[in-house]
Amino acid sequence: MIKQSRFFIVLIALIIVKTSVAYNPVEVFDFNKSLRIDFILTGTAKTQMAGISNLYEEPHWSGNENSLIWPMDYGTYRYEVYTQDGQLVVRNGFSTLFEEWQMTNLPKLGPASFEESFNIPYPLQPVTIKLEVRRQNEFKLLSEWHINPDTDQIIKKNPLYKAQKLYGNGNPSESLDIVFLTDGYLAEDSIKAQKDTKRFAEYLFAQAPFNAFKDKINIWLVHAPSMNSGTTEPRKNIYKNTVLGSSFNSLGLERYLTTKEYFKIKDIAADAPYDFAVVMVNTHRYGGGGIFNHFSVFTSDNQWSKEVFVHEFGHQFGGLADEYFTSDVSYEEMLDTDKEPWNPNITTLVAFDGKWQNLISKGTPVPTPRSKKYKGKTGVFEGGAYMSKGVYSPSMDCKMRTNTAEGFCSACENAITEMLEMYTK
Repeated sequence: MIKQSRFFIVLIALIIVKTSVAYNPVEVFDFNKSLRIDFILTGTAKTQMAGISNLYEEPHWSGNENSLIWPMDYGTYRYEVYTQDGQLVVRNGFSTLFEEWQMTNLPKLGPASFEESFNIPYPLQPVTIKLEVRRQNEFKLLSEWHINPDTDQIIKKNPLYKAQKLYGNGNPSESLDIVFLTDGYLAEDSIKAQKDTKRFAEYLFAQAPFNAFKDKINIWLVHAPSMNSGTTEPRKNIYKNTVLGSSFNSLGLERYLTTKEYFKIKDIAADAPYDFAVVMVNTHRYGGGGIFNHFSVFTSDNQWSKEVFVHEFGHQFGGLADEYFTSDVSYEEMLDTDKEPWNPNITTLVAFDGKWQNLISKGTPVPTPRSKKYKGKTGVFEGGAYMSKGVYSPSMDCKMRTNTAEGFCSACENAITEMLEMYTK
């Protein structure tokens, strides 16, 4: 009986050791370069599929080796990377322009396809990549790809344009690296591009909580000249030939400025060891757009351009939702108030415990009235994500609601800080 007990103790110990042994990242990845995976999302309002377009070897991977598996569950999509023995080694979330298109009336005209892409550290062994999509607040498998770096056709891609560093001296793997890309800037606009980038970077550095991480943020610029100055404005019958193909009137919204040329964004950004690419459009018109862990687009010369840049970067970097609820949108399918949204700065109160409850002062009612008494306070104010009922925001005003807000609300600051720490620790 004693021998049998010892046998089971040894067996259990061996199982524990086997399942708890951590993998060595440098045996799985080469962190000096990255594998870029270009794919196409195509579908209708209710269906979608994803297929790989190309695989590229690129010269940089600037992420943090300690944050390969994100602790937060942000994004409508996510990708997971597994080793040959089934160990999860990378997990990352993102959102897309495709999902926004699905929510409009445009799918009634027929299916559409959108360019998508992400980079992972360059694998040294075969890996499995699972692409998942959030449905009913649960991730479901959309596509699964098996990639062998020794046998697959991986194109070694040399950067098309040179990147110049304008701010920061941090190691990219321990810093947040932002690359500014120009669109609608002519070849002779290089000095303007530098001045504009510095103006936006300095405004970002002045905002909390980015100001506390200024020495851990690197700012890069890639000036890729366009054939025409400005950007496309379809409702004014203005069409420009620009390097990134930016355009107003995206998804039928007059001020929504985006681009469908995501592969070009990746091509042009490749010389910088970047975490996030932002597109700076050379026009004085008001507008912009931002999608989580995808891109943000803003104009250079409007009186509100700096505020719009920070707002759109809030979407792209922090996964922050819009907190306004009175603006016109072209979405036919709005947020489901029976589910808790994944964005950290809005709630339907379905699962509020995981949001900003700890930031609310004792005695503040939940929900919180939009009255002068609670101006500047953290609460639960009805209205957000374009909806006046059933969705709640942390503050009466915030940079995710208006351009005149003094700063980000406390919930947004917390979410941004969490992301900053993940990239810089």
